[in-house]
Amino acid sequence: TTIRPSAQERTSDEDEIIVSKTDPKGRILYVNDVFLRVSAFAEDELIGHLGVILAAGHETSSNALCWTLFLLALHPRFTADLVDELAGALRGAAPSVDDLGKLRLLDVAIKESLRLFPPVPLNHRLAFGECPLGGYTLPHGTEVISSLYHTHRMPDLYAEPLRFRPERWDGIDPGPYAYSPFSAGPRMCIGATFALMEIKIVLAILLQRFRFELPPKSRIDRFFSITMAPRPGLRLIVHAQDREFRQRDVELRGSVREMFELSPN
Repeated sequence: TTIRPSAQERTSDEDEIIVSKTDPKGRILYVNDVFLRVSAFAEDELIGHLGVILAAGHETSSNALCWTLFLLALHPRFTADLVDELAGALRGAAPSVDDLGKLRLLDVAIKESLRLFPPVPLNHRLAFGECPLGGYTLPHGTEVISSLYHTHRMPDLYAEPLRFRPERWDGIDPGPYAYSPFSAGPRMCIGATFALMEIKIVLAILLQRFRFELPPKSRIDRFFSITMAPRPGLRLIVHAQDREFRQRDVELRGSVREMFELSPN
C-alpha cells in the first residue's frame, strides 16, 4: 500500500528525479523509474521485488535481534560472559569485520537464537518434475513446505533441543540442512552473510552500552505470517550497562512458553 502509490507518483522529469534522490521516498521513486526503463519488469513484478527486499532485508534481522535479546535477558550468567568478551575485545567500540571472527560467544549466542527462533521458519519449494520423497511420488508442480522450526528441534540432532545452550556449538556441526536459518542449497538466502554481520554488529554495540531485562510480568505470543515475530512486540527494561547480571523472577506467559524451556542459570 505504500510502494504502489509511490510508484504511481513517479515523474519522467529527470531534474525532479535527481532532486528526489535526496530523501528515502524519492530514492525509491528514482530506483523504480530506472528499473522500469531499463528492465523488463512490469510494475506489479517490481513492487513484489521491493516488498521482498524490505521484508527479507529488515524485518527478519529485527526479529532475530528481538528474539536474541529476549533469550539473553533470561540467561544472565551467559550474558555476563558475553559482555566480558565484548568489553575485552572491543573496549566500547563497534566491531570491525576482523573483530567479528574473534567473538566466539557472540557467534554461538546468535547461532543458538536462530536455531530456536528462526525468523523465517518455513521453506516453500515447487517440484519442477515428478520426484520421489519419503515413499511418495510428487507430481510436477507440487508445493513442498519444510519446517526449519521443527528440524531445529529434533532431539536426534540437538541434545535438549528446547533449551538455550549456546555452548553446544563448540562441539557440533549439524550441516547445512539440519541447521538452516537462511535455508540451504541454490535457493539459500543471498543476504545471509550480510544479515549475520548486521545482527552481530548491532548486538555488540547494544550489549556494551545497555543491560536488558524482562518486566516482572511479561506476555509474549508468536506471530507468524512469512516471518516469526514476538507479539505484541518485545518489551524490555533498558539500563545503562551496569553489569548487574542476576537471575530475576519473571512471570512469563503466552505461547512463547511452548517454544522453549528455561535453562537453569
